Amino acid sequence: MVSKAPAKTPSGDSFHVQTVRGGSATASIARGGQAHTRFERARIIGARALQLTMGAPVLVDPQGIETDPIEMAMREYHAGVLPMEVRRKLD
Repeated sequence: MVSKAPAKTPSGDSFHVQTVRGGSATASIARGGQAHTRFERARIIGARALQLTMGAPVLVDPQGIETDPIEMAMREYHAGVLPMEVRRKLD
């Protein structure tokens, strides 16, 4: 069973909480409206850099001659074009 409910952060930003019940465990997942932590940002950029080294297409215009996949992944992250989302477990 999955239920969705709107919620607010302490700063007033709204986001949706999706509660998933499976077996005897219940997990809540917060989606959207929050900035990434430095650890999440590093994980996203690292995962995208690995995809780029394996031949994935670049999602932004590579200005100049960029061959560093980490620089390209950071440019894509800051442009907001990465199709990745972070799911946070709320206790």
